[in-house]
Amino acid sequence: MVEKDLSIGYNTIKVCGKFNNIKDFYYLFIMLTEILLGGVAGLLYGAVIGYLKYALLWKKTIKKEESIAMSAVTKRMVANYAVNLLALLFVFLLRNVMPFDFMWPLLGTAVALSVATRLAPMHEVMKYVEPSNKAEERIE
Repeated sequence: MVEKDLSIGYNTIKVCGKFNNIKDFYYLFIMLTEILLGGVAGLLYGAVIGYLKYALLWKKTIKKEESIAMSAVTKRMVANYAVNLLALLFVFLLRNVMPFDFMWPLLGTAVALSVATRLAPMHEVMKYVEPSNKAEERIE
């Protein structure tokens, strides 16, 4: 029978189709706990960063209900992506400090930031974008 090496975090289990003793169950429990805790920590961190990003970049724009230049929207979109990259970089740089494997918080953070970006009401922002002069010249 071929052995599979399932390595996640600090623990490694050799699985030959069945568990030989209670120690194997313990290591599996530890691995699954690391995955769950790391993923939840990443989701929470990403959700907080996603909400702060929305509150600081887009909420004021929507509440003003005034026209906004497309260049200002573009700058905010670039800042949006920069914040996403910095949040992921922060998780990566803390990989040696975390009590679990950094892959799961990184994945949770990426998922939460993606969901937060998709939930941001960009259609509301685009209502107030004024057309640039160059676009108007091309239309006429």
